[in-house]
Amino acid sequence: MRVAGVKVELKEKIQFLNALQQAGLRFDEATTQHDRVFMGDSKQTTLIARTSVDSGGNQAHSLIFRQYATNGTVLSYATEVADYEQLIRIIGGLGYKQLAEVNKQRQTVKITDTIMLSFDKVKELGEYIKLERTVGDKDNLNWIRADLAEALKNLGISENAKLAGPYGELLAKK
Repeated sequence: MRVAGVKVELKEKIQFLNALQQAGLRFDEATTQHDRVFMGDSKQTTLIARTSVDSGGNQAHSLIFRQYATNGTVLSYATEVADYEQLIRIIGGLGYKQLAEVNKQRQTVKITDTIMLSFDKVKELGEYIKLERTVGDKDNLNWIRADLAEALKNLGISENAKLAGPYGELLAKK
């Protein structure tokens, strides 16, 4: 699956929560996520080994490949993984080095047929809003980015809200 997304630090929480309520949107149950973020030779890509635990205690593992576009859009490719320890060995074997570990609580809600919103509480960083939409290989990323920016605006998030970088990089700079 290929996903384009934008992320902003949540500074206008009350406006945001009011906009969600007015739209009749409700978050799913919270999921706890632990990400091990790995960087290779290129700073334009990262690999993430993720462990997710849902509210029922069910655990899942996934591998996420991220590409950072020059216009601020992030492309993510994800797949489930059965053997987490083997995944870590493979990532190391490919020459990737661990950059950071990210612990967060995530709640999601589908806000349109094409856009998913995540509300993240990231340990040591704060609260963030992330909008994502599935994209095809021929989709115009600039148009998608504008569509995601419009969705943020409709949720009470200022057009001037600062785009947030990857959590792993933000934590590594602390």
